[in-house]
Amino acid sequence: MVYIPFDIILFEILIRLHGISIDQYKCVCRQWNEGLSSWPFMSLHVNYVEEYLVRYYSCLLLTFIFKLLVSTLLILT
Repeated sequence: MVYIPFDIILFEILIRLHGISIDQYKCVCRQWNEGLSSWPFMSLHVNYVEEYLVRYYSCLLLTFIFKLLVSTLLILT
């Protein structure tokens, strides 16, 4: 069995979860509760979520603009 350090689990895996899931994982054990409630984790989680949302909505906006341009070009031709 491979041992994965708690820091890796916390800052590389659990940071990507939704807030509701994080609250559920706090019940796993005391160490997880303390880690998931810590200021560094919460700060990194908020930053990760903000970056994800910016990337997601940027792609959505670019897709919309591209479709709008293509439809405009089709109408003009």
